[in-house]
Amino acid sequence: MEKFSKVVKVLVNTLTTIIIIIGIIVALLYASGIEPFVVQSGSMESCIETGSLSFINKRANYEDIKQGDVIGYVSATNKKVLHRIVRMEDEGVYTKGDANKSIDGTLVTNQNYVGKAVFWIPKLGYVVSALQSKRGRVLLITVILAMGASAFLLEDSSKDEKRKNEKMKKNKGYIIKYNGGSKHNSENNKNDSICDNKVGNVDIVKNSEEGVEQV
Repeated sequence: MEKFSKVVKVLVNTLTTIIIIIGIIVALLYASGIEPFVVQSGSMESCIETGSLSFINKRANYEDIKQGDVIGYVSATNKKVLHRIVRMEDEGVYTKGDANKSIDGTLVTNQNYVGKAVFWIPKLGYVVSALQSKRGRVLLITVILAMGASAFLLEDSSKDEKRKNEKMKKNKGYIIKYNGGSKHNSENNKNDSICDNKVGNVDIVKNSEEGVEQV
Protein backbone atom coordinates (compact mmCIF):
# COMPACT_ATOMS: atom_id res chain seq x y z
CA MET A 1 0.00 0.00 0.00
CA GLU A 2 2.79 2.40 0.91
CA LYS A 3 4.64 1.73 -2.37
CA PHE A 4 1.43 2.22 -4.35
CA SER A 5 0.81 5.49 -2.52
CA LYS A 6 4.30 6.70 -3.42
CA VAL A 7 3.77 5.79 -7.07
CA VAL A 8 0.48 7.70 -7.19
CA LYS A 9 2.08 10.72 -5.52
CA VAL A 10 4.91 10.70 -8.06
CA LEU A 11 2.43 10.50 -10.95
CA VAL A 12 0.29 13.32 -9.56
CA ASN A 13 3.31 15.52 -8.90
CA THR A 14 4.75 14.77 -12.35
CA LEU A 15 1.47 15.52 -14.12
CA THR A 16 0.98 18.71 -12.12
CA THR A 17 4.54 19.83 -12.90
CA ILE A 18 4.08 19.14 -16.62
CA ILE A 19 0.83 21.10 -16.72
CA ILE A 20 2.41 24.04 -14.89
CA ILE A 21 5.47 24.03 -17.16
CA ILE A 22 3.32 23.89 -20.31
CA GLY A 23 1.14 26.70 -18.97
CA ILE A 24 4.18 28.86 -18.26
CA ILE A 25 5.68 28.18 -21.71
CA VAL A 26 2.41 28.97 -23.50
CA ALA A 27 2.00 32.17 -21.46
CA LEU A 28 5.55 33.27 -22.32
CA LEU A 29 5.02 32.48 -26.01
CA TYR A 30 1.80 34.47 -26.12
CA ALA A 31 3.50 37.34 -24.32
CA SER A 32 6.22 37.24 -27.01
CA GLY A 33 3.61 37.37 -29.77
CA ILE A 34 4.02 33.72 -30.75
CA GLU A 35 0.79 31.78 -31.32
CA PRO A 36 0.44 27.99 -31.69
CA PHE A 37 -1.10 26.73 -34.91
CA VAL A 38 -2.26 23.14 -35.46
CA VAL A 39 -1.45 21.86 -38.96
CA GLN A 40 -4.55 19.94 -40.05
CA SER A 41 -3.62 18.97 -43.61
CA GLY A 42 -0.70 17.51 -45.52
CA SER A 43 -0.26 20.44 -47.90
CA MET A 44 3.14 21.30 -46.38
CA GLU A 45 4.56 17.78 -46.25
CA SER A 46 7.24 16.60 -46.13
CA CYS A 47 8.51 19.77 -44.48
CA ILE A 48 5.67 20.13 -41.96
CA GLU A 49 3.70 16.95 -41.26
CA THR A 50 -0.01 16.73 -40.62
CA GLY A 51 -0.70 17.02 -36.88
CA SER A 52 2.33 19.20 -36.22
CA LEU A 53 2.07 22.13 -33.84
CA SER A 54 3.50 25.19 -35.57
CA PHE A 55 4.32 28.43 -33.79
CA ILE A 56 3.71 31.68 -35.65
CA ASN A 57 5.36 34.95 -34.73
CA LYS A 58 2.53 37.48 -35.06
CA ARG A 59 4.98 40.32 -34.45
CA ALA A 60 6.93 39.55 -37.61
CA ASN A 61 6.21 42.53 -39.87
CA TYR A 62 4.57 41.95 -43.22
CA GLU A 63 7.17 44.22 -44.83
CA ASP A 64 10.01 41.97 -43.59
CA ILE A 65 8.81 38.63 -45.01
CA LYS A 66 10.54 37.26 -48.09
CA GLN A 67 10.24 34.52 -50.66
CA GLY A 68 10.73 31.06 -49.14
CA ASP A 69 9.27 32.01 -45.74
CA VAL A 70 6.43 29.91 -44.32
CA ILE A 71 3.65 32.26 -43.26
CA GLY A 72 0.17 32.05 -41.83
CA TYR A 73 -2.75 33.90 -43.33
CA VAL A 74 -6.55 33.91 -43.35
CA SER A 75 -8.06 32.54 -46.56
CA ALA A 76 -11.16 33.77 -48.39
CA THR A 77 -13.14 31.08 -46.55
CA ASN A 78 -11.97 32.52 -43.19
CA LYS A 79 -9.62 29.61 -42.45
CA LYS A 80 -6.05 29.90 -41.22
CA VAL A 81 -3.55 28.56 -43.75
CA LEU A 82 0.16 27.86 -43.29
CA HIS A 83 1.98 27.89 -46.66
CA ARG A 84 5.25 28.99 -48.21
CA ILE A 85 5.80 32.23 -50.14
CA VAL A 86 6.61 31.41 -53.79
CA ARG A 87 6.25 34.83 -55.39
CA MET A 88 6.08 38.44 -54.25
CA GLU A 89 4.35 41.19 -56.21
CA ASP A 90 3.37 44.76 -55.53
CA GLU A 91 -0.27 43.79 -55.01
CA GLY A 92 0.59 41.07 -52.48
CA VAL A 93 2.23 37.74 -51.74
CA TYR A 94 1.50 34.44 -53.49
CA THR A 95 1.81 31.23 -51.50
CA LYS A 96 1.72 27.48 -52.13
CA GLY A 97 1.83 24.33 -50.08
CA ASP A 98 5.00 22.31 -50.62
CA ALA A 99 2.93 19.24 -51.49
CA ASN A 100 0.50 21.16 -53.75
CA LYS A 101 0.95 21.59 -57.50
CA SER A 102 -0.84 24.93 -57.86
CA ILE A 103 -0.52 28.34 -56.21
CA ASP A 104 -3.12 29.29 -53.61
CA GLY A 105 -6.12 31.21 -54.85
CA THR A 106 -5.93 33.73 -52.00
CA LEU A 107 -3.59 36.70 -52.33
CA VAL A 108 -1.87 37.48 -49.03
CA THR A 109 -1.76 41.16 -48.09
CA ASN A 110 -1.16 43.06 -44.90
CA GLN A 111 -4.89 42.72 -44.12
CA ASN A 112 -5.11 38.91 -44.03
CA TYR A 113 -1.51 38.21 -43.03
CA VAL A 114 -1.20 36.52 -39.59
CA GLY A 115 2.52 35.97 -39.01
CA LYS A 116 5.66 34.05 -39.85
CA ALA A 117 6.23 30.43 -38.78
CA VAL A 118 9.33 30.20 -36.60
CA PHE A 119 9.32 26.52 -35.57
CA TRP A 120 7.05 23.48 -35.35
CA ILE A 121 6.81 20.24 -33.34
CA PRO A 122 5.64 17.05 -35.13
CA LYS A 123 2.58 15.16 -33.78
CA LEU A 124 2.01 17.57 -30.87
CA GLY A 125 -0.91 19.13 -32.71
CA TYR A 126 -2.90 15.92 -32.26
CA VAL A 127 -2.56 16.23 -28.49
CA VAL A 128 -3.57 19.90 -28.54
CA SER A 129 -6.59 19.17 -30.75
CA ALA A 130 -7.69 16.36 -28.45
CA LEU A 131 -7.41 18.57 -25.35
CA GLN A 132 -9.31 21.37 -27.08
CA SER A 133 -12.31 19.08 -27.64
CA LYS A 134 -15.02 18.88 -24.99
CA ARG A 135 -14.40 15.17 -24.40
CA GLY A 136 -10.65 15.74 -24.08
CA ARG A 137 -11.06 18.50 -21.47
CA VAL A 138 -13.50 16.40 -19.45
CA LEU A 139 -11.15 13.40 -19.58
CA LEU A 140 -8.14 15.48 -18.51
CA ILE A 141 -10.01 17.06 -15.58
CA THR A 142 -11.37 13.64 -14.52
CA VAL A 143 -7.89 12.08 -14.55
CA ILE A 144 -6.40 14.95 -12.53
CA LEU A 145 -9.20 14.84 -9.93
CA ALA A 146 -9.05 11.03 -9.66
CA MET A 147 -5.29 11.00 -9.16
CA GLY A 148 -5.49 13.84 -6.66
CA ALA A 149 -8.22 12.08 -4.66
CA SER A 150 -6.26 8.81 -4.70
CA ALA A 151 -3.13 10.54 -3.45
CA PHE A 152 -5.10 12.25 -0.67
CA LEU A 153 -6.81 9.05 0.51
CA LEU A 154 -3.62 7.01 0.35
CA GLU A 155 -1.77 9.68 2.30
CA ASP A 156 -4.40 9.57 5.08
CA SER A 157 -4.20 5.79 5.14
CA SER A 158 -0.41 5.96 5.36
CA LYS A 159 -0.64 8.44 8.26
CA ASP A 160 -3.07 6.20 10.15
CA GLU A 161 -0.77 3.21 9.71
CA LYS A 162 2.20 5.27 10.86
CA ARG A 163 0.35 6.44 13.97
CA LYS A 164 -0.62 2.84 14.71
CA ASN A 165 2.99 1.67 14.43
CA GLU A 166 4.19 4.49 16.67
CA LYS A 167 1.57 3.60 19.27
CA MET A 168 2.69 -0.04 19.24
CA LYS A 169 6.29 1.05 19.74
CA LYS A 170 5.33 3.17 22.74
CA ASN A 171 3.58 0.18 24.35
CA LYS A 172 6.80 -1.80 24.44
CA GLY A 173 8.33 -1.97 27.91
CA TYR A 174 4.99 -1.71 29.79
CA ILE A 175 3.27 -4.45 31.83
CA ILE A 176 0.52 -6.15 29.86
CA LYS A 177 -2.07 -7.99 32.02
CA TYR A 178 -3.38 -11.38 31.04
CA ASN A 179 -4.92 -14.44 32.69
CA GLY A 180 -5.17 -12.72 36.04
CA GLY A 181 -1.43 -11.99 36.04
CA SER A 182 1.01 -9.90 34.09
CA LYS A 183 3.71 -10.23 31.47
CA HIS A 184 6.62 -7.87 30.96
CA ASN A 185 6.93 -6.98 27.28
CA SER A 186 10.47 -5.61 27.00
CA GLU A 187 12.92 -6.43 24.23
CA ASN A 188 15.87 -5.31 26.35
CA ASN A 189 15.04 -7.44 29.40
CA LYS A 190 17.40 -10.40 29.68
CA ASN A 191 15.15 -12.14 32.22
CA ASP A 192 12.16 -12.65 29.92
CA SER A 193 11.83 -16.26 31.04
CA ILE A 194 11.36 -15.10 34.65
CA CYS A 195 8.93 -12.34 33.66
CA ASP A 196 6.81 -14.90 31.84
CA ASN A 197 5.74 -16.47 35.19
CA LYS A 198 2.09 -15.92 36.10
CA VAL A 199 2.46 -14.02 39.33
CA GLY A 200 -1.25 -14.22 40.10
CA ASN A 201 -1.16 -18.00 40.40
CA VAL A 202 1.58 -18.38 43.08
CA ASP A 203 2.23 -17.24 46.63
CA ILE A 204 5.01 -14.74 47.22
CA VAL A 205 7.00 -15.03 50.49
CA LYS A 206 9.65 -12.83 52.06
CA ASN A 207 12.16 -13.35 54.83
CA SER A 208 11.89 -11.62 58.23
CA GLU A 209 13.93 -11.69 61.41
CA GLU A 210 11.41 -14.12 62.95
CA GLY A 211 11.41 -16.46 59.93
CA VAL A 212 9.35 -16.68 56.86
CA GLU A 213 6.36 -14.42 56.58
CA GLN A 214 3.62 -15.04 54.03
CA VAL A 215 2.47 -12.02 52.09
